[in-house]
Amino acid sequence: MLYLAWESFWPVAAAFLFGFYLLWVGSKVLVALLTGRSRNLLAGQPYRVVMRVLAVMLALFAVLLFREGLEQLAVI
Repeated sequence: MLYLAWESFWPVAAAFLFGFYLLWVGSKVLVALLTGRSRNLLAGQPYRVVMRVLAVMLALFAVLLFREGLEQLAVI
């Protein structure tokens, strides 16, 4: 899609690409800044609780995706 846009009118495609990478890198910088500032917020017991909850959520999500994959393959 970007290739076709580049062939038809390259400034629009270049602006899209620039904006995409700007938002991508900008979001990563924002996450790094927020993480650095909230380091003291999650210390000790609250950190362990949050990590356990996230681990359980990740495991549930993995099971759901695995089940959906088996359904897509017509195994179940």
